Amino acid sequence: MPTILRGIVSVIVFVGAVFYGISPVDLFPDPMYLDDVGILIGAVLVIWKMVTNKTEKPAEKSE
Repeated sequence: MPTILRGIVSVIVFVGAVFYGISPVDLFPDPMYLDDVGILIGAVLVIWKMVTNKTEKPAEKSE
């Protein structure tokens, strides 16, 4: 995935997770924050995977 696209997707995932966390509409009633926490953890995992894939160095070819 191109670097600019990774950045855009990371920002969209982060902003979407934050807006879901503060929005009054939930999958479960508010006393149960499991859905909010699940969305935020999922967003962190997606962003973490994109960052680690970006920083990996390609394997050197041996002749």
